[in-house]
Amino acid sequence: MTEKSGVVSNVVSESESERRFGEFLALIQDMQIIAREIVDPICAKHGINRLSLVMLNELSRNPNLSPTKLSEFLNVQRTNLTTQCRKLEEKGFVKRIRSQSDKRSCSLAVTDKGQQVLDEIRGAVFETEKRISALIPEEVRENFERSLRAMRESLAVIVNNL
Repeated sequence: MTEKSGVVSNVVSESESERRFGEFLALIQDMQIIAREIVDPICAKHGINRLSLVMLNELSRNPNLSPTKLSEFLNVQRTNLTTQCRKLEEKGFVKRIRSQSDKRSCSLAVTDKGQQVLDEIRGAVFETEKRISALIPEEVRENFERSLRAMRESLAVIVNNL
């Protein structure tokens, strides 16, 4: 914030803006690394990786997605998704449902076994989140959550206008 002749301005210099953006990206990267260090071992205990976890989570939230829609939603190449789907099918976590009208097309669904694994992973992650949250004052957590929601909404507007 700058002040000129008694008027407060929210103008930020370009170099300051670049510095803030760089710090923001570094924070995101640090959070991703920490999240990976927390989630990867939990997933490994259940014989899956993070991509499989994300796939199970999305299929649980949006049942019967086609592989194409799932790959688009997750922004994952279809070949990578196909490999992961095959592994999840072999473990009995996901099943393919063939279309009655077009036998060439199918959708994916989480099995009861897959939902159980997903629930166990969610529970373990939730317990870790509770431990982390206990270290952060409630007001800070609430402000952080509000900021993240506002940022998500702002980014969504920008992306939708590209």
